[in-house]
Amino acid sequence: MTIPRDLLLDEQNSIGALTSQLVSDVDRVHSTEADAHAKVQQPIAESEPFKLMGRPHHVKVEQQFAAEWRQGRILAAGARRFDLEPRIDRFAQNVHAFIERRKRDVSVTMPDALDRVTPDGMIALALLRESRTARIDSMSAADLHAVYQSALARRDAAALVDLELIEARVGRGNLASSMDERPAVKALVDHVEGVQELRVPVELNEAAEVIEAARQAVRRAQRHEIEPVNPAAAGPDVARAIEQERERAGAAA
Repeated sequence: MTIPRDLLLDEQNSIGALTSQLVSDVDRVHSTEADAHAKVQQPIAESEPFKLMGRPHHVKVEQQFAAEWRQGRILAAGARRFDLEPRIDRFAQNVHAFIERRKRDVSVTMPDALDRVTPDGMIALALLRESRTARIDSMSAADLHAVYQSALARRDAAALVDLELIEARVGRGNLASSMDERPAVKALVDHVEGVQELRVPVELNEAAEVIEAARQAVRRAQRHEIEPVNPAAAGPDVARAIEQERERAGAAA
C-alpha cells in the first residue's frame, strides 16, 4: 500500500528533526573533554584557593566531569539513533513507491479530464482504451510524440487515455527500430519523463537529501561507537540518565 503524501511529508519532517538532534547529540559526545575543561576554567578564574590546588587537581576534576557527562551523552545519542535509524530505509522505500506511482498517475496532469464523463461514457472510454492500445503500440516514436503533445493540449477524457497508453508504451522501451529513429525516441522519452517529474510534489524533492543526511548522521554515530539504546528496555537508571542529559543539552542550547 502506498503511503499518502501528507503522511510522507510528516515523516520527512520528523526524520529531519531527529537527524538534527542526533548530530547535536554526537557533537556533545565529541566535545565532552573540551566542555569539562571549560567547566573547570571558571572556578580557576574565580577562586584563588581552587586555582592554587594546581594543575594535577584541575585535570582530575576535569576527568571526573568528563566521565560523568560522557556516559549520559553517549546514552542520549544512542537513544536518538534508536529512534532514527529504523525509520530511514522504511521512509526511503515509501518515498520511492509513492513517487513511482505518482509518476504513472496521468490524472495528476489532467485532473478534470473525467469530470463530465457519464457512466455510459466510462464504458465507451474503456472500449476506446482497448481499441487505441493496438494503434499506440504500432506507432513510431515521432507519431507517438505528436499524439502525446496533442493529448496534453486537449486534456479531455480521450486525451487521458492516450497519455496513459503512450506513457506505458514508453515505459516498456524498445521504441527505436533503426538508428534514424533515435533522436525522435529521445525527444519523446525526455518529454514524457519531464511531464512525469512534474507530478511529484515539490516538497518530496528534498527527500533524497533528508535520507542521505540521516544516513550520514548514523554513520557518524557509529564512528563514535554510539550504539542504539532503547530507553524502555534499558531500565529506569538509563532512562533517567538520558532525560538528565537532554535537560542539560536544552539548557546549554
